Amino acid sequence: MTLVHTSLPAPHHIAEIVAGVPLRRRDGSTRAWAWVDLEDWPAVNVRRWSWDGRYPRAKIGDETVRLHRFLLGPPPAGMVTDHRNRWRLDHRRRNLRFVTHRESVRSNGGRGCRACEREWACRPEALERARRRQRERYRTDPEYRERKLARERERYRTDPEFRARVIAQDRAYQARPEVRARKRERDRGRKR
Repeated sequence: MTLVHTSLPAPHHIAEIVAGVPLRRRDGSTRAWAWVDLEDWPAVNVRRWSWDGRYPRAKIGDETVRLHRFLLGPPPAGMVTDHRNRWRLDHRRRNLRFVTHRESVRSNGGRGCRACEREWACRPEALERARRRQRERYRTDPEYRERKLARERERYRTDPEFRARVIAQDRAYQARPEVRARKRERDRGRKR
């Protein structure tokens, strides 16, 4: 990796001196360039970065880490990392920010998000369609169901807020009149 100089294809909207990070193909040739601040370049320079067509990424240990997450760390709960200028190869710190998912989608110029099938601003009907597809996949794909259950068991074991929410949902479900009636019928059948 080399610092930016005049022969590199610096984008026209970046006026200051920045560092270019080559995003490599498997054969080692450069596929694209990502831009970082000069202060971040020494830390980024020790990794080999590639590009999945969306974000620059590198393998760190057993984990694949995206460049924006490498620079800023994980976002706070309920937040995502957003590129202010919508250009995913510009990783200058002033271009990165933490926002909610909805704010990120709204600043996306109306292109939407994957959960919304690329529709505008997470409309409730689009989210409901995505949930329906997930429920259908859960019902028909045993491998997907096992992975999802394993993730939920692990989260239940490690996350007290999630555990409290699951317990509250279960209590609310058990308190519904139709559920209580079914339980009474079941209990009557057992006593006979």
